[in-house]
Amino acid sequence: MVEKCYNCAVLGNPISHSLSPVLHNAAYKALGLRNWHYSKEKVSEEDLKDFIAHLDDSWKGLSLTMPLKKTIMSLGIACDYWAKTLGVANTAVFSKKPCIENPESIELCNTDVNGIVMALVRALKSKILNAKSAVIIGSGNTASSAMAALIEIAQGSKLSKVSVVARLQSDGKTVKG
Repeated sequence: MVEKCYNCAVLGNPISHSLSPVLHNAAYKALGLRNWHYSKEKVSEEDLKDFIAHLDDSWKGLSLTMPLKKTIMSLGIACDYWAKTLGVANTAVFSKKPCIENPESIELCNTDVNGIVMALVRALKSKILNAKSAVIIGSGNTASSAMAALIEIAQGSKLSKVSVVARLQSDGKTVKG
């Protein structure tokens, strides 16, 4: 009997620098998931729809990086609060063969917000709760997630001011939060 293999990947452009495959494949090995494989694929915004259209039922999910976090939203269904609210997703999950004509087959999530909150709270402990201001460097799709994370943190802290620093003044206008 041939063991079925399952595939996942991180997509983006550029993507060659990504360590995601090393981390995910090590986790799969540690968990005994020898039939799971994680790769990285260079995919542009223009090629995303075609890439997904050619996936078979061995594919279980994708991690999305720039510039695909917003582009993916038109191809699936936002399945969590942050993907719906911010209009960006960094994770696509397939419970069945992904199909562009069936958006329900592509479940979209944004795990960035909770990840940023957890990283800041763990790294800075009480300092983050006592901080009065914060700075976000950059204004891309992850900046929106960072803004949302800081708003979450602000609810139980002294944080009252968040500044966004971007290369171009107009870039900062795209940050949601």
